[in-house]
Amino acid sequence: MLPRLRGRHSKQRGFAIAPAPASASPLCQPQPRPPSLVTAADSRSTVKEFFDWLVMEQLADDRDDYLRAQEVVVEQKWTIKDFREMANVGGELYKIAVGEPYRLKDGVVRHLRDDLRRYKEFYRATERRVGLRVGSRSGEQEGR
Repeated sequence: MLPRLRGRHSKQRGFAIAPAPASASPLCQPQPRPPSLVTAADSRSTVKEFFDWLVMEQLADDRDDYLRAQEVVVEQKWTIKDFREMANVGGELYKIAVGEPYRLKDGVVRHLRDDLRRYKEFYRATERRVGLRVGSRSGEQEGR
């Protein structure tokens, strides 16, 4: 049986892992998520990985705005929770991000929540593809 995740946000963020059905073979059981998205959702490494991905997703003309945002976010140690709050244009964190001294672009700040959602989808899809490849290799070796 897989360990349950702890923390007040684990269910909100959708990171809880359901146990595999009793009849499932070992190759079908869900694998635990890497630490960067399970136990340290607001860690600096997760924020850096997210922004590395986000910058690469942009058109060349827009990358400078996102690189600037990445510098500020890392320097100020803003968290993923902060990104969610920044989506509220009337909120204090939004005003801080777009105001002096940071002056981040409104569109970049407002869309961080949606960008984070897209990143999680990308991350999970990549994780599944890698898991399928590893599982198929294991099955090939067992059949020999």
